[in-house]
Amino acid sequence: MQITARGKEVLAERPERVDMQLLSRFDDYLDYWARTNVTVRLEVVAQAMSASGARAGREGADLLPTPR
Repeated sequence: MQITARGKEVLAERPERVDMQLLSRFDDYLDYWARTNVTVRLEVVAQAMSASGARAGREGADLLPTPR
C-alpha cells in the first residue's frame, strides 16, 4: 500500500486521531464504505444460504442470523 497525496495532506494537519469522524469527511472513503458494507451483507446472506441448504425462492433476509 502507498499513502496518497491527499493522505499526506491530512496527516500534515496533525489530526489527534484517524477515526470514522475524520474519514467521514472524504467522499472516496464513504463510497468505499458503502460498497464494502453491501459486499459484507451479500457474503453473510450467501453463507447463510449455503449453510442452511436453502432452496431457490427463499428470501435472503429470513436466512440471516437473529441478533441475540
